[in-house]
Amino acid sequence: MKARSGIALVSGIALVLSASLLAPAVGHAAWSADPVTVHATTDECPLVAAASDAQDGAIVVWQQNDAANPGVFRLLARRVLANGDVDAAWPAAGALVSSGTVSRLALGALGDGSGGAYVWWMEAWSLSLFLTRILSDGTIAPGWPARGKALGSLTTQVHRPLVFADGQGGIWLGWLNGEPLSTSGRIKHLGPDGLGAGGWPTGGRGYAPPTPSGEGDLHALAFTYAPAPDGGAWVAWGDAMYDADGYHAGSWRLLRVASAGSAAPGWDPAGLPVRDFHGELTVGVWPSAPYCPLALVAIASDGADGAYLMLSDVTSDAGWVYTAAMLFHFDAAGLPEPSWPAGGVFPNYYFGGEGGGDYSLRLFPEVGGGVFALGACFYDHGSELVLDRFTPAGTRTQWDRLWDPRGLECIVPPSGDTYLASYCPQGPTGPFSPYAYVGFNQTYASGAEGPGFGEGYDQIGGIAYYGDIGLAPTSNAGAIFAWSQVYERHGVFARRFTGVGQVTAVEPGAVIARALRLRFSPGRGVVATLGAIAAGRIQLLDVAGRVCAGAEVPTGAREVAIAETATLAPGLYFARHRGANGAIETGRVVIVR
Repeated sequence: MKARSGIALVSGIALVLSASLLAPAVGHAAWSADPVTVHATTDECPLVAAASDAQDGAIVVWQQNDAANPGVFRLLARRVLANGDVDAAWPAAGALVSSGTVSRLALGALGDGSGGAYVWWMEAWSLSLFLTRILSDGTIAPGWPARGKALGSLTTQVHRPLVFADGQGGIWLGWLNGEPLSTSGRIKHLGPDGLGAGGWPTGGRGYAPPTPSGEGDLHALAFTYAPAPDGGAWVAWGDAMYDADGYHAGSWRLLRVASAGSAAPGWDPAGLPVRDFHGELTVGVWPSAPYCPLALVAIASDGADGAYLMLSDVTSDAGWVYTAAMLFHFDAAGLPEPSWPAGGVFPNYYFGGEGGGDYSLRLFPEVGGGVFALGACFYDHGSELVLDRFTPAGTRTQWDRLWDPRGLECIVPPSGDTYLASYCPQGPTGPFSPYAYVGFNQTYASGAEGPGFGEGYDQIGGIAYYGDIGLAPTSNAGAIFAWSQVYERHGVFARRFTGVGQVTAVEPGAVIARALRLRFSPGRGVVATLGAIAAGRIQLLDVAGRVCAGAEVPTGAREVAIAETATLAPGLYFARHRGANGAIETGRVVIVR
């Protein structure tokens, strides 16, 4: 095994040390130079996810394939505390997340803002999507089925739902669902009780253009959405007409919906056509046709009234089909943003192969109005993922490149730093195959690379080493990175990172008190009444663990108003006050207007 602490994983870096040259890898409790052992097992754990526990720790979830009982696949979770200890109050074998024992295709987790987490998964064969909510003590939240709440089904094995926190303890989920000739996009906005939130029906809403009478069947081949600051959402899809002659060209469409999910005033429910979509060219090209195995479209709010939309121009040449990404910026009415190139910008992403869900287009909004765009380039000898940053004026800055990963997680905190976690599960099988690795990249807002972390194996022969990865945000513009492993280490493991790199020791004297009280004062913002700890610094975070504001606490102060919080959006927020002596006190506040 080769450990590469201090070097970010970037394109072109090979792992060249043999595992036999190094001591066997081990795991520990509490943060150190070695990873924390979340759960030790020789069973295979092919799926891993991680979510913030709202206290600088993480809830790590995994599927464990029971070797003693073939065909039994358990979904388990444990909580890793901020200091790296595994929460002793949770079951030592892992808390049971679902009573179902079927195999799953995909797994995800998202903090609920109050110490627990939402966990979603796709089940094999049926392609059914399930969701549950676990509390901070590892139990299933009241009212949620032990099996999980069935939400619907997805069109193919390679698609994944899009999942977001709503900032008020609820969750957004959206996906492309249905059967041939009846596909549509579906969005659900659910509260902590699993019922519809913000005026949305519990069953969610479907989005697809209506079928013109007598012209054939019009349905969606691609779909995406993103929540908007006002509680509504931006929705986009690519449609195609199907009749006796097969599929025909359609349009990329854009729609703005209000807080309850219906079309916003002035918007046609059929969507605004913004560009031609030649989805008919993809039919028969990839194994999952007519559904593209790549999510060919992505959208993100610009933080104000508009949205960024990245879509694929599909073309063909001499029998080959190519898809090139184009990035646009639209205003609240769906018109090109005046400060942005009207014809969009070209991120230089070419899709030309079957890369699965990890190689889909993705957008991550940046505080300040910019956006990070993720896409893939396919070559004859491999592929790479490229993450670029675009300023509000449309200027492109190359940000990071990853060579041929088989899984990717990304966090873009308000600090402007970018965290990428990726992995490849097995060793090389050919001259252009990547080495097996797990890695964590840090890129600062300035563009400089942070220390990051990486380790891996260079033995040839396609030997399996890693199972999956998960990434959870923490309050100090950092993250907890989790993964499963089946070589040298056996089980599920985790490391913690901050803006200055990996945490390799537990902070001394970090006594946690809970005497911090918060209130929201109109015109003044969030006001903190301090407990026994004085001096230091206080930070306010949203439910995703992102720092929203901060203030210095002078010696002897008993009350502090946190600057720039008077205009914060409604929702649940958390505060953390670290004293000069290393002691910590925490609290929470709900802003209601």
